[in-house]
Amino acid sequence: MELPTQFRRFLPLVPVFCTGAVLCALAFVGARRLEQRAARAEFELSSENRASALRREIDTNVAALSILRGFTELSPQLTQQTFEQFASRTLAVYPGIRALEWIPRITAAQRATFE
Repeated sequence: MELPTQFRRFLPLVPVFCTGAVLCALAFVGARRLEQRAARAEFELSSENRASALRREIDTNVAALSILRGFTELSPQLTQQTFEQFASRTLAVYPGIRALEWIPRITAAQRATFE
C-alpha cells in the first residue's frame, strides 16, 4: 500500500513532530520536578520557622513561670494582693500566658472551711 502523493511530502515532518512531542514531555517532567522541589523546600522552611517560633514562645513562657516560682519561693509570707500585682505585671509582659491564678494551699484541717 502506497501513500498518496499529497501525504508523502509531509512524511519528513513526522520525525520532527515526534521529536518535538518527546522534548515537550521531557521538559514538562523536568519543570514539574523543579516546581515540586521548590514547593517542598518552601514548605520545609515555613514549617521550620513556625516550629522555631513556637519553641521560642514556649521557652519564654516557661522562663516567666520560673520567675514566678522563684518569687513565690522567696516570699514566705506571700499575700494574694502581692501575688496579683506580680502576676498582672507578668501577664502584661508575656501575652502568651493567658492567666495566673492565686490558689492557696489548704491543709486537711482547713479543708472543711473551704468546701
